Amino acid sequence: MKFIEEFVEQRSPEWLALHRGVITASRAIGLSTKARRATLAMTLAHESLSHEVAEQPVTDAMAAGVDAEPEIKARYNFLVDGSPRDIGFCWHPDYEGVAGCSPDQIDEENDRLAEFKRRVGIQIMRNMVEGPKPEDWWQVQFSLFVTGAACADYVDTAPHMQAPFDFCITRIYPDEKIISKLGEYIEEVVEAKKNHIAVAHQRFGSGEIFEMRQQ
Repeated sequence: MKFIEEFVEQRSPEWLALHRGVITASRAIGLSTKARRATLAMTLAHESLSHEVAEQPVTDAMAAGVDAEPEIKARYNFLVDGSPRDIGFCWHPDYEGVAGCSPDQIDEENDRLAEFKRRVGIQIMRNMVEGPKPEDWWQVQFSLFVTGAACADYVDTAPHMQAPFDFCITRIYPDEKIISKLGEYIEEVVEAKKNHIAVAHQRFGSGEIFEMRQQ
């Protein structure tokens, strides 16, 4: 693995601040198509010119997962080899300040990440039968790209399910079709973001009225 680590607590104000105007794993699905990349670039430009820190929406399932996190990590650490540890935030070494991620745990000894997802209702069944949703697949692939890890354990937890279906671990390896294009996609979004900010400064940076006439 090769990445630049930020020693911050996940979900802290400092951690949230690192997300502003940045491509992160939770946004990686925004790289998947040309149209989505255009929207992502506009979103990042907006954040970069804003006073506000990018918020991370928290669903009821996510909140329950945070509360249960110590138990989940203990169970996972018991089931796998190695020494997984918590991590705050990490940057891709070639894209510091531009592209980063926050895996739930990382295990340098086994070159492996871990991502924990709390599931309610039928989604756990869908994941068991169909695999992770596209946005989750892209999130994991982006984290593998940023950290250089060899694989990631994608852990679905669902307390309402009978054992052993309440704790499903899927080991995911790099998808080269995605990994090989991420650098190109990141640079495309970053360039578009810079252009959007430049236009905003050119038109409104002086605080004067910008005149636009029909062409």
